[in-house]
Amino acid sequence: MPTLRVALTALVLIVPAVASAAATDISVLILAGQSNAVGFAANAEELSVELRAPQMNTRLWYEIGSLESVEQPDLRIASGDAFVPLRFQSDPKRATFGTVIHGFGPELTLGRTVARDLDNPVAIVKFALNATSLAQHWRPEDENSLYAQMTKRVSRAMATLAIGGGTPHLEGFFWVQGESDAANAEHAAAYEENLTRLVRAIRREYFAPELPFIVARLSRNLANATTKSFPFVGEVRDAQTAVAETMTGVVLVDTDDLALADDGIHFNVESQQALGVRLATGLPGVGGLLWPSAGVMVATAFVLLVGGLALWTLFRRSAGRKRRRKQAWVSHPARADHRAQTLY
Repeated sequence: MPTLRVALTALVLIVPAVASAAATDISVLILAGQSNAVGFAANAEELSVELRAPQMNTRLWYEIGSLESVEQPDLRIASGDAFVPLRFQSDPKRATFGTVIHGFGPELTLGRTVARDLDNPVAIVKFALNATSLAQHWRPEDENSLYAQMTKRVSRAMATLAIGGGTPHLEGFFWVQGESDAANAEHAAAYEENLTRLVRAIRREYFAPELPFIVARLSRNLANATTKSFPFVGEVRDAQTAVAETMTGVVLVDTDDLALADDGIHFNVESQQALGVRLATGLPGVGGLLWPSAGVMVATAFVLLVGGLALWTLFRRSAGRKRRRKQAWVSHPARADHRAQTLY
């Protein structure tokens, strides 16, 4: 199987080189991690009409599932080794998204934001499984790890784009994970080393030494979770920060102000939308908040209020000065005579 992955990767590199000049550049994004990458508990039925509708200019290749699907891949839901228009995903068995059938992760607004700001069509490969650990499940050196499975899917997806006449360019890797490692002292202590290894492996896999690697930092509010204990949240957060500070091109995205669902673990519908935009802005050339945080909205409202009051004060003062000048002009004896002659 490693030989197949190398061959597919080589195909991705060779086909663009011999393709015609008319070939379409396609920006490829990889979204990976655990349940907050999947979108556990984020009910797609609560989305706006616009976000529920498929986005035709952005494609999605996905394979997601529960922790049980690590050992039983047939329990996962997938796009069938093919791209589909970007939209929410559905699991009638309610194993992937918890109690809801239709769910989504940050990919909906991630794809829309990148497609809005880049000239190229966008293709997202989403590979994520609930409750998985970086230390246990995503080890690049293990032949059957989720890392190995993910890279095979990515290589096949990119080869599909190339064979279809496109020129795929891997633009960024988005990592939404850390909760499971925050529940285990040994895994938390090794998180910095393991994340560093993951970044290096991805960049080496796709011959992209400067590939942007965007990390959603673990929410500090996870420490208040009601359904499970995460005593090592601080250690994992510190590890994520350390990797971002020491490795070029690793961008940390803050999530502390994003509201969590009732379980205190998973992002709610609004937060998943905001997270996707924040992840997108970690890429060079992408910016602008479509779903600003509550803090940004409050700050903006305050600035507008202060600015409005200042303008109103200036207007009142200006109007008062004009009134006083007019009264002075009329009350002057010479001007009063002139006014009288004009009127009569």
